[in-house]
Amino acid sequence: MTPVEDNCNNVVFLIKEAHDVTEHKRREAELTRLNDQLTTSNRELEQFAYVASHDLQEPLRKITSYAQLLLEDAENLNPDARRDIDVVIDGAERLKVLVGDLLTFSRVTTLGRPLSLVDANECLQAALENLELTIQESNSVIKCDTFPAVVADAGQLTRLFQNLISNAIKYCDEARPTVHIGNRVVDSQVECFVKDNGLGIEPRYFDKVFEIFQRLHGRTAYSGTGIGLAICKRIVERFGGRIWVDSDGKSGTTFYFTLNMDSQGAQA
Repeated sequence: MTPVEDNCNNVVFLIKEAHDVTEHKRREAELTRLNDQLTTSNRELEQFAYVASHDLQEPLRKITSYAQLLLEDAENLNPDARRDIDVVIDGAERLKVLVGDLLTFSRVTTLGRPLSLVDANECLQAALENLELTIQESNSVIKCDTFPAVVADAGQLTRLFQNLISNAIKYCDEARPTVHIGNRVVDSQVECFVKDNGLGIEPRYFDKVFEIFQRLHGRTAYSGTGIGLAICKRIVERFGGRIWVDSDGKSGTTFYFTLNMDSQGAQA
């Protein structure tokens, strides 16, 4: 309503204004349709990744098993044949790891346990226990802060810590890799970080490292499938947080991610 006044500033009548909201509603409907399409597409992609990787496991087991049986009869094979079989086994084993990571990626949202308040310290400890041999062999120094309780899936939070710590150790040319896992409370969230003294990541790759199948280094230099950080991103987003990286590209990297201290913002 728009008031109309006389010379004495008295309101003498009101003018009712009307706005055409047709275009606004059309845009809202189009946005809803596109969001629904995206949700359906993501769900179908997850299902495809699960089925494809699940069905690949049995053929891979057979390839590896029969190739190893051939090696057991190695005395009847010439050196070239033995080398060829080794290549087959190595390729099958790498593909097995890739399939396993792809399964993990597809299961983050579909087979995750309900989110609840969990002890992040226990999850971090479980991750360190899983990496115990890697830490010992690399002579790594690990420093851990105390964490508050957070809303998460305990198994997936363990995987998140494990992937980030494993990368921190792997991508380090120092004689003694040093990793600091810490946090600070910001309002109702915990801002966590995993800081290392490794190779570093150039700023132009900050977004790329979280994309699936993306690698910044050749397979001959560093092992891996290029899925680990994509899994981390998927887990953090399921928890209702975000993940990012900071580095000057030459003197270490710090990965940050946020976790909720209450159920607000977390996904099922």
